[in-house]
Amino acid sequence: MTLVSGPLLSTQDGNDAADYLPRVYRAGKERFGWGQPGAPVLFDGIGYHPYLLGDSWQPQEEIPPRYQQYMDEIRQVILAEEGALKPIFLSEMGWQNVEDRQPNCMAVGLRQALDDPTVALCCWYGMQDDEELYGLYRRSGLSPTDRKPAYQRFCTLAREARLVPAARVRAASERNDGRYGGEFDTVPDGSVLQPAQPFS
Repeated sequence: MTLVSGPLLSTQDGNDAADYLPRVYRAGKERFGWGQPGAPVLFDGIGYHPYLLGDSWQPQEEIPPRYQQYMDEIRQVILAEEGALKPIFLSEMGWQNVEDRQPNCMAVGLRQALDDPTVALCCWYGMQDDEELYGLYRRSGLSPTDRKPAYQRFCTLAREARLVPAARVRAASERNDGRYGGEFDTVPDGSVLQPAQPFS
């Protein structure tokens, strides 16, 4: 099983994720002893929602440097805290430009992620427009006539025959940082817990 941290968020107004992630590590060190012998950092990768730009008019010039800036800031935090990089899971990425500009922003942004060897996963947000216009389909429905131009661009990108670098998450059999924690177990084996009953 791969454990990924809850997703961090950045917006066009700044990379809040790079400010928040050090606080996650600090809390883990203070509360759970992360980084101490027998207490590794308990996630295999970092979840991230990099919303880079709101309405890019020149995606080829504007998106790559913002992507690199935001991702570099996240990678620097991981390196400083752990001494090595971990995979980054882009569990949301998208643009809500007007329909004629959204496909180009999508193509540039997703190609940045595809070419990034630290990215283990990239998910487009989202399938259908709601009050925000990120979708591949309009609010009117999910029929072929409701598809936005971004839908076809997404399909074209998905069908590209290309090799991409992929971040590697170590298999459980390769990890040697597990430690028996039985002395902390306060629940006898076979106990039946009630719904919402706290336990340690």
